[in-house]
Amino acid sequence: MPMFAALLDRPVARIGELAADGRRFDRQAIAEIADVWDNNTFPLFSTVAQSPGVVA
Repeated sequence: MPMFAALLDRPVARIGELAADGRRFDRQAIAEIADVWDNNTFPLFSTVAQSPGVVA
């Protein structure tokens, strides 16, 4: 579980870095990171929530 949490924390931290300075705001990079994060969050939590030995 800590590994999964780290995988989620890293992109959120990167978005924070990209958005911190309005003069260097990179909308496209933030949108790409958010899209990848959003598209992978549900499958990640589905996998984590499965009981051991259960195949979906």
